[in-house]
Amino acid sequence: MNQSGRDKSANSSYMDNKNFISMYGGVGLYGNTLMSKFSGKFANKMTYSGGLAYGRWINPVHGLRLNAEYNHIQKPYETVGKKMAVAAARVDYMFNMTSLMMGYDPHSKFDAILFAGAGAAVPVVGANQNAKTTYTLAFGLKANVRISDHVNFYVEPRGVFYGDKIDGYQSNAGFDATGMVLAGFDFKF
Repeated sequence: MNQSGRDKSANSSYMDNKNFISMYGGVGLYGNTLMSKFSGKFANKMTYSGGLAYGRWINPVHGLRLNAEYNHIQKPYETVGKKMAVAAARVDYMFNMTSLMMGYDPHSKFDAILFAGAGAAVPVVGANQNAKTTYTLAFGLKANVRISDHVNFYVEPRGVFYGDKIDGYQSNAGFDATGMVLAGFDFKF
């Protein structure tokens, strides 16, 4: 360790609490609703999301996260204001920029983590007969704040793409998307 307490080797073999479980929730906007002429209240255009994840750091820079989440979406167009829900499972690759640039510090108070992932999404509530199970892609930035040796709080702006017709309607773009901001806790072990 150097005087700053950081190991400049991004592949340091010393790393406690490699595993973590996350609980998170947040709000966002469904792209089709945002772009539609739906003139309802802003709150009627919101999506709500919650989920659980299990993650593991392979080394201080690279990690993987398995997500199970539930998204509550307001649908646009023909079903203005009606709700639907999507259950999704996804695997994310995580890249800890702080550990890469500053070196690994087991007592770091803040970490900036980029992530990208892929998985499957299934419409589960309010889906019409044209809705289909499809892919989901996600990307974002996880801003971790260390509360203790075993708990982090984080805020995570995230973009999520779904294959077309997740809501049962053809999109001009060929996909559907949600932008959201989530907050949650990591429990490290």
